[in-house]
Amino acid sequence: MRALTLTRRGVLGAAFAAAVAGCGPVADPLTGGASASTPLNIGVIRSRKGVFTAEGGRFEQALRASLLYSTNYTGLIGSRTIMVTWMDDRSDPDRAAAAAEELNRRGIRLIAGGTTSASALRIAAVAERNRAVFLANAPDDRLTGLNRYTFRTGRQTYQDLAAARTLIPAGARVVVYGPDNTAARVLGAAGTVRDPAWIARTRPDVLFLDWPVPNRRLMRGVPAGLPIVAVLGARSTWPAFPPSLVGSMRFATGYVDRAVGGALYNVLRNRVWAGRTDTGHVEGFTAGQLMVEAMQIAPDDPDAMVTFLEGLRFGGIKGELEIRATDHALLQSMYQASLTWTGASGALTAVTTATLTPDRTAPP
Repeated sequence: MRALTLTRRGVLGAAFAAAVAGCGPVADPLTGGASASTPLNIGVIRSRKGVFTAEGGRFEQALRASLLYSTNYTGLIGSRTIMVTWMDDRSDPDRAAAAAEELNRRGIRLIAGGTTSASALRIAAVAERNRAVFLANAPDDRLTGLNRYTFRTGRQTYQDLAAARTLIPAGARVVVYGPDNTAARVLGAAGTVRDPAWIARTRPDVLFLDWPVPNRRLMRGVPAGLPIVAVLGARSTWPAFPPSLVGSMRFATGYVDRAVGGALYNVLRNRVWAGRTDTGHVEGFTAGQLMVEAMQIAPDDPDAMVTFLEGLRFGGIKGELEIRATDHALLQSMYQASLTWTGASGALTAVTTATLTPDRTAPP
């Protein structure tokens, strides 16, 4: 475990202050003495078209904000300009892999993105083959410990489920309603069902809703008053929860707006649509932070970037984050939350009810 001892904004701020004072660009040893005309090239692969356009858009928006903030709004590290090559995978893993290969042909060895599991796994394979650092956005557990060059910028599925487990009373009989047996294993559930007619027959004390996207039709058969636990995703999915069940539901989540405050949250909030942060935003902001940190230390050496990032602890939107050195899992706080109807229009609002420290949800 290693904390960041080099202060990002201190180093960059010194360079910026010197330039403003009339001293011109600073010859920063962290950039390897490269010419000021030599850009620092990074690549981002996200979805601008396709099913995951909204998630990709949030990731991009927050990453742009983070790169600005992390360089004191100069876009420079030392005297070198950060140049971003944006690639669109159109929510297609084949396009994602092709984009990663194109970035390699352009000599880019620091990449972020991978909105979906399929895309992220394909990018990770290309990155490993070409010795490029990949900061993955997707929550797929398989990305943890996948290879030397793949790191996370957000929570993974196990952390979602471990957070959900804290909402289930000891000894309760849990039944998973959904398609994935992973949830049953992590939660210690008695079984899974996909037909709502079978829920009452399994006699659960708690029902865990595991459908990837909530669906009112799927939930019509849920017995009234049955305690329900689920993972809360993007704001756009909330209206799919039936109003009659929202009051009996408790949620685990990696992030909802106003789960945390502080200076970094305010930076992000001031640069997102309508000032409402959402899933995808925190991952994008973290990706930008890690890119700037890695480029300060080893701008042209991906293996040195890996060494630097492993075990790194740093302050992020959600507080202190740690990259576990052994497998590159991102250890972070998780949250318990509830949904409430507020205002005359009956808008849904997420309210965090508890913060879970990183050790309570760390992957095994």
